[in-house]
Amino acid sequence: MTERAHGRAGPLLAAGMAVSCLAAPFYPMAVLVVGTAAFVLGHWRARATVLCLVAGASLALGCGAAALHGTQTLLIIANGSACALAVALPYTLGRHLDDRARYRETGWRLAWALDSRQRAVDAEARAAERAQIAAEMHDSLGHDMALIAMRASALEVKASSPAADPPPRADITRLRTAATEATERLHEIVSLLGAEQPRLPPELPEGSLTALIAEAESAGMVVHHDIDPSWCDPSEPRHALSHRTVHRLVKESLTNAAKHAPGAPVDVTVRRREETVRVTVGNPIPEADATPTAPASIPSGGRGLPTLAERIRVLGGHLERHSLDGRFELVATIPVAGAPSLTAPTEALDEDLEPDLHRARITRRRRRSLWALVLAPLAVLLCTLLLVVAVFTFTTVASVLAPDRFARIHTGQDQAQAERLLPPVEMHEAPVADEPTRDCRYYEESVSFFERVDVFQVCFTDGTVAHTATIPAEQD
Repeated sequence: MTERAHGRAGPLLAAGMAVSCLAAPFYPMAVLVVGTAAFVLGHWRARATVLCLVAGASLALGCGAAALHGTQTLLIIANGSACALAVALPYTLGRHLDDRARYRETGWRLAWALDSRQRAVDAEARAAERAQIAAEMHDSLGHDMALIAMRASALEVKASSPAADPPPRADITRLRTAATEATERLHEIVSLLGAEQPRLPPELPEGSLTALIAEAESAGMVVHHDIDPSWCDPSEPRHALSHRTVHRLVKESLTNAAKHAPGAPVDVTVRRREETVRVTVGNPIPEADATPTAPASIPSGGRGLPTLAERIRVLGGHLERHSLDGRFELVATIPVAGAPSLTAPTEALDEDLEPDLHRARITRRRRRSLWALVLAPLAVLLCTLLLVVAVFTFTTVASVLAPDRFARIHTGQDQAQAERLLPPVEMHEAPVADEPTRDCRYYEESVSFFERVDVFQVCFTDGTVAHTATIPAEQD
């Protein structure tokens, strides 16, 4: 049931319980009905107005029932306190049980939310991994396509000469093999990106820089290289990321040179400086009116170098590009034992704290309801005890009738005149039972809390004093 329905049903239930209390022929049954109403209202978390109505109705019921039966004041207070206890204890119990149910429900909701968040994080991680795979495979495929274009352009140049011999069969075979490998690499990209759990292929990249340069030279590129053989140990796990990054940088540079400066010589230099490696790749910038030595190559995506620059930055290095004196150069400085930064953004921590805060708030509410379950009845009992002591003290002190005032009351005196001489309240526990035909009142001679003293009796009949007597203490 929703809380809006609770708000509508609460007053109706309170009204029904009040009617049941008034209609109950037995006082204990009425108290039971009131307690049930308080429990339901506590479980439904009814508004304070409804609870006050039920508590007021129960107090009026207890005090009214005691007064109608002619009960003493202390018993009236006891009845009212019993009704208040019948409201407080069931209400706090219902409230506590509702808090427990909400605590369990909140726990399941938090578990579901955390599971959903984890699924979202996993999906985001898979998307990022797919993007990384796409970037790496794009660079590798672009390099293969650039080499294919170089081989095809070389064959085209040979075939365009009138006196040229037919192209060697080995060159055509290498071109066909390169095209087949590029097609297989494209199929591999599609299968990897479409997998549920994509993973980087272990063979990407493989081989040394020397093998990479030799492959480019076999396609017709002119590469001058100066590589320090001690710059990196590929078998060292701490050097794996830097080796992979340098390999990608050289491959991307050769690919760009084949695309934008075909036929131009490329210079590759790799030197180690203490704990960093410096990679320099440069080539002459082709003149605008220069005769191209190769046909137009495949279009560039323009994302290779920015992706590499970001990767180098994450490893703790930096990448610079220079165009000076008709020459283009890439200069990268990379830590040999580079590792990506694992510092998470602080903004991501705020959302992770929300479930803990919510759980702590629900836990505090549950503890408060448990304390209320224990303290509410104790508070009612304490208030009842204090009220009983106060009323008992007041009635004991205020019910004293001085002997000289009692002597002024005589048989046949008008009731109004006699009542002006009497105290405002009677004593507790009259020593004798009243006769049905007379209205007798009892007052103590002096203040006595625990020991009975002489008691004065004044009885009225038909508006006059019918009888006065002194009841000695030893007769009680």
